[in-house]
Amino acid sequence: MGDSLKSERIKKFLKEGLILILGSAIYAIAVQVLLSPLKISPGGITGIAAALNYVTGFPTGVYILALNIPLIIISIMKFGKMFIAKTTIAIILSSLFIEIINNFYKSVFTDKMLCAVFGGVLLGLGLGLVMLIGASTGGIDIAVKLLNAKFGISIGRAFLIIDGTTIFLSSLLYGDIESMLYSIITIFVSSKTVDLVLGGNADSKALFIISKNEESIKSALIQVADRGVTILPAFGGYTGRKSNILLCVARNHELGAVRSLIIKTDPTAFFFVVSTGDVVGKGFK
Repeated sequence: MGDSLKSERIKKFLKEGLILILGSAIYAIAVQVLLSPLKISPGGITGIAAALNYVTGFPTGVYILALNIPLIIISIMKFGKMFIAKTTIAIILSSLFIEIINNFYKSVFTDKMLCAVFGGVLLGLGLGLVMLIGASTGGIDIAVKLLNAKFGISIGRAFLIIDGTTIFLSSLLYGDIESMLYSIITIFVSSKTVDLVLGGNADSKALFIISKNEESIKSALIQVADRGVTILPAFGGYTGRKSNILLCVARNHELGAVRSLIIKTDPTAFFFVVSTGDVVGKGFK
């Protein structure tokens, strides 16, 4: 039993590691091959870092790391250690890949619309893969979580505020207002791609969880994931026993972290995920 559990953990670690590397590499390709050379901002801290690189010539990857460090330090006490650890690795990997590409690749693309659309697809694919394992590429995701936790600003509105601000600032640094319009196309395409990678077009997901450790899962979802939980009384048709079903609603970009949290708390938990088209209430609309 112990060897089997150890083997499963190793497989999970290797699988998540490969996904993290692949997602970070795809994200870096989108930024450094298709977007930055044509002054198209990918939004967030990466967008600001790329624009600063254009103005100063200082490496984009170094800017990404430098701008993310304060956010990581602030968020250590707010979010789970696993989320912070995976996110830190994703930030380092994506920064490293961006610098590798920058040193060995010279842009050959000139069509801004083509790069805005396909750059958005690759950006969303990379982000989606990283989010699938409960991490993020840092920057805007961490800032959004902090705004939501500190001021109660909805996730969607926080994303809109931060992405809009960073795209505007990037266009000023580039000295090209037209690039802002292409950046908006990229952000729109990337958000739709992230949704598809995470399991559909719905804004949020409802998780129904059955576990013998329901109290531990409930506490973890409330305290670590910062998500509300509803307890639904149930009756097992096969076992003939009374039990509870935990209902938790999370946004698409939070799904990977919530799933990982459930599995970590109770590897034997049974749960299923349902797409929800419209969620209204605190933390949502």
